[in-house]
Amino acid sequence: NKIFFINADAEYGEGKVQNFLRPEDIEKINFVFTHKLEIDKYSKLVDKETIAGEHAYNLNIRRYVDNTPDPEPEDVKAHLVGGIPVTEIESQKSQYDKFGVLSTELFKPDRENYNLFKPEILEKASIKNTIEYNAAMLATISGMQQALDTWWLLARDEFARIAKVHEYVVPMSDFEKQATIREGIVDHLALSGGNLAEVRQKLITSLKTTFISMNVLDEFQVAGVFVNWWTNIKYDLKTIATIGWVPSLVPKEYFIETYFKAEQQAILDAERNVSEKESDLQEFIETVDYEPEVPEEGEPEIEITPKVIKEYLGEQIKLLSKLSGTESETAVLKKNLEKIKSLEDTIKEAKIKVKELKADLDKKVDFKMYGVDDEKEELNNLLQHNIKRISDLKATGEPSAKKEKAAYLKTMKMVTADNLKIEKILKGLDAFLEKIGGVITSEECKTLILQKHNSLVQQELQKYLNAEKRKLTAGIEKHWDKYKVTSQELESKRQSSLDKLSAFLTELNYL
Repeated sequence: NKIFFINADAEYGEGKVQNFLRPEDIEKINFVFTHKLEIDKYSKLVDKETIAGEHAYNLNIRRYVDNTPDPEPEDVKAHLVGGIPVTEIESQKSQYDKFGVLSTELFKPDRENYNLFKPEILEKASIKNTIEYNAAMLATISGMQQALDTWWLLARDEFARIAKVHEYVVPMSDFEKQATIREGIVDHLALSGGNLAEVRQKLITSLKTTFISMNVLDEFQVAGVFVNWWTNIKYDLKTIATIGWVPSLVPKEYFIETYFKAEQQAILDAERNVSEKESDLQEFIETVDYEPEVPEEGEPEIEITPKVIKEYLGEQIKLLSKLSGTESETAVLKKNLEKIKSLEDTIKEAKIKVKELKADLDKKVDFKMYGVDDEKEELNNLLQHNIKRISDLKATGEPSAKKEKAAYLKTMKMVTADNLKIEKILKGLDAFLEKIGGVITSEECKTLILQKHNSLVQQELQKYLNAEKRKLTAGIEKHWDKYKVTSQELESKRQSSLDKLSAFLTELNYL
């Protein structure tokens, strides 16, 4: 004989087309409903007599759970003569207490029941910096991160428990890998769903136990941290439970950071070199004495580019070559033109170098992930194709006609050279693989995957802590916006402006 009302319309994520319930919102609705929790301005359990007698069976949710925000307090005395009401500062005490920040670090006493911002807070932007670098704030954030590190040890062990016990031995192609993962997840849902559900419940409960006592995030925010993180990694976990710690779950950047730092640095250096050369070219073309034509109305201005300058220099050289006594000027223009072309050639070579370095790094990452078997198979297929082609050519015999004979010999030579090149690459693949440390092992995959999962949960925690910091900062900034400038100061500035205006009008004999 009761109805449980939940008014969750104020808690959602904003989307471009439509808003949506975030994982933490769903978690809160589910938890509150399951346990029938009554939360002010969120949920309430109402008996049928109240609904029938007081509301004539009207089930409008806001009649029972009104989540309209409280009106913003306004202190007339503070608006008139300045100061910030102590009652408004203390209304945010719970937010200060979350991080151990003291309001006395931002405000100083003025008169009874009113404070002022401290002298070092000269502008609104200073509030954020003061909060951000507050010692208690930094200590609280550090403590939360340390608590998460401790909790992570439990999560890591739980993941190890659900993992399929086998070594990742046979490297797979991208297509085979994705197909195996998809099929594995579908087939394994019924088998491991209970196990993953058990792990999920254990971890979310332990995370709540870890953080709620720290009084920074409430149980629903902690659930939000977990649910967002779990949503990001759940398919990883199902894959791990199905086929073990496979390299397809490791982001490329983790491979680069762990095994190929030097190669990545070489790419960055090469890209920096390109940027420097492009800057040199841009600086040089700006030294050329060139005045673009003024564009017609409505047309865009002519952009000064190397192509525009080259065309201009070419026209000038052509024009001066028809005149006598302009040899020195022509020589300068030609030198400038050659300089631009030389710089462009250098940039082109530098870009080719970047492209080659990136291709080499991609190759190393791919071999580290899946080995060289795919590459060997592809090269052997190509080699067999070429061998058959040579065999077919020999079977047809060498043509007698001169033109056809030349084409026949050229093809034979080209295919033979191609085979030698393929054989050389094949011989070097195993050495190349050995040089980069061989194929990643299951244990190494495990380390990198767990590193990724740890990084993701750290990011989620930081996101929620940042939101709480912003809430504290926004509340203090609201005091600044409301009371920093008093009506007396506004009136004084207004009167000063009127006095100046009167003086100008008197000087002009209007008054």
